[in-house]
Amino acid sequence: MKKIYMVLFAAFLAGCSVNVTDETEANDVIETDETVIKSEGSDTWYFEVTMDRPPLYMDQIDSYGIVRILTIEGQDNYFEDTDAYGSAYTYGTCEMIDPYYGSINSGEVYRFFIAGGTIPWENYALSRDGESLQKQIDLAKKNGKELPQNVTQIFTDTMPEEGKVYYAVFSQPETIHGEQTYRIYAGQETFVEVDESTISEESVLGYFPEDDSWYDVKAIWFPEDSDDPRLQKPGKQ
Repeated sequence: MKKIYMVLFAAFLAGCSVNVTDETEANDVIETDETVIKSEGSDTWYFEVTMDRPPLYMDQIDSYGIVRILTIEGQDNYFEDTDAYGSAYTYGTCEMIDPYYGSINSGEVYRFFIAGGTIPWENYALSRDGESLQKQIDLAKKNGKELPQNVTQIFTDTMPEEGKVYYAVFSQPETIHGEQTYRIYAGQETFVEVDESTISEESVLGYFPEDDSWYDVKAIWFPEDSDDPRLQKPGKQ
């Protein structure tokens, strides 16, 4: 697993175009430039998003630490701050258990959202430009498929589950459903399920699906040779 110091990578929610090709496999998988669409009947299309990610710099981060997911309240793709539809996200509440850096305090309950989720086809259509949407409609018709009722977009192998504990990196809050909500950056190094029994230990073990392995999440963020206060181990800030 690679270490990431000052620059991370994150999947941004808005502006993810889907370029559909003309080829469709017999096993009902549609290959595209940026995603794989797995169609199960006419109910749902599954988009596994593998787009290039812009860099995320430390000055874009508000907080990071160990959190517990309290509630999953829903999924949507509308962003009030920009009055626009983008990619799907999941939202709910969480509690900061052990803050490593930032404005969120231990024991504080706050709202979060993270890229990925299931939304109605109508909402998904509102997020597409006319040309890319028409390509998907034409391709479905060409292969004798009905348009789905829902679209699921998957940006990362790890999605939040109620009651579980994660290492999470947050940006500045945005307005979601009329309330200030912190974005969790979706990515292998920025949202990691952790072994709750290790959160008070020197090494906090996190599970990385890409490697099917457990690593110390502190090793990602706290290199021994860094003098940056944002990159110091807890207790050294």
